[in-house]
Amino acid sequence: MTAQLKNWMLNAAKVMDDGFTKNEFVRLENSALVMSPIVASTKDEEYKFLDEQFKKRMEQTGILDVIGDTCNYPSYTQQTWMEKHIS
Repeated sequence: MTAQLKNWMLNAAKVMDDGFTKNEFVRLENSALVMSPIVASTKDEEYKFLDEQFKKRMEQTGILDVIGDTCNYPSYTQQTWMEKHIS
């Protein structure tokens, strides 16, 4: 198992090293890693339809209700919540 984990980690490190030169948001300057800010995507416009569908099918639920539900029911799963709140 240890050899398998070591190989997996070496492979992951190699993939990261190989991809570093293609990453436009990270660079090395004076032996320091510098990260550039990422500009927000304009793809949000494409998801408006999806957001509208979610809002139409889901009832409004306050955050305190959600926290209360999850605290009162330790076996409460995502599937249970979806069955209760999505028609």
